Formats: sequence, structure tokens, C-alpha cells
Amino acid sequence: MTTQPHPHAHSRSRHGYTLVEVMMAMGIMAMGGVGIMGLHQASTKANLEARQISMANNVMRTWMERLKRDALLWTQGGDSAATANLGPTAYLSQQGAGWFVPDPNDAAESHAFDHFGRDTSVAATMRYCTNLRVVWVVPGLAVRTDVRVWWVKRGVDAAAFAGCADGTDPNTLTANANLHFVSASNVVRWNSLL
Repeated sequence: MTTQPHPHAHSRSRHGYTLVEVMMAMGIMAMGGVGIMGLHQASTKANLEARQISMANNVMRTWMERLKRDALLWTQGGDSAATANLGPTAYLSQQGAGWFVPDPNDAAESHAFDHFGRDTSVAATMRYCTNLRVVWVVPGLAVRTDVRVWWVKRGVDAAAFAGCADGTDPNTLTANANLHFVSASNVVRWNSLL
């Protein structure tokens, strides 16, 4: 006894896919494409934010080194804050002023940096802004230097912060939700070798 194939068994495979099958396949591919586009957008945003944080950390390290260099000019300590001579220093002498915008004596240095992390004094190119704070740790002998670098969040109108917020109190900046910050602290002491 031989079995004969059903007469419609081969006819379906010869006709190809139905319109419903093609539409389902296209719908699945479209959903996958939308997911990939969303991942691409999220990774692009994350890469941009990572680059900004990295650049701000470089700016912060630059200012930490500048403060260490400034401490080399502090050649007379004392047994109290009043007897220590911070006068020759550019930044440490502003001890006790709270957060302040540094005003470098050197024309090649600035409190602001451009998109590429270079010093700039042109308000239109300022992207990363620096504030400093100097506080006594051991009066007359050692100070803590705090460096804060801030920049405007993506999508925020930066016009209010042009020129690194000229006219804005640096002490109130951390309360602003439109800004990103990185900060670091270090302790420096007077240079007793000279």
C-alpha cells in the first residue's frame, strides 16, 4: 500500500509567503529598528556627557596644579593666620573669601576654558568655568584649596551663564539645577625650603 501526498501539501510551498506573513515580518523589523535607533541616541548622549565630565576633570587638575605652583610663593608661615605671609601668592591670598572666581596674573591663564579645554578669555567661547575656595586647615601653616569646575547642562539656554556667570555669586551656583559640577580639594602648606 502506497501513500499519496495530500494534493495541497506542495502547493503552499510553491506560492511563497502570504501578505500577512510579510506584514508581520516588516512589523518585527520596524520595532527592532526603532529599538536600535533609541539605543544609538542614548549612547550618543552618554558619550557626550562622559566627554564633558572628562574635560571638566582635566580643567580641575590644571587648577589643582596651578594652586600647588602658587603655594611655592608662600615662603613665610607663622604660628597663626595673622603671622603667615600669603601676600606673594595670587590665589592663596584670597583665603577666607568663600568661593571666588580666580583672576590670574598670567595672561596665558584664565578662569574659563573652551570646548577643547584651552584657557580662554573670550566670553563667547567659555564652556567650563572655575571657582576656587581657600580655607585654613592649620592657621599659619596649611590651607585647604577647593576647586570647582562647572558647565551648563545640554539643552539649557546658556545665555544666562555667558562669560562664566559674570554677576552671579559663585557661592549660590551649586543650587542651580541647570549646571553640572566636578570638584576636588587639596591641602598645601608654606614652602619652608626657601
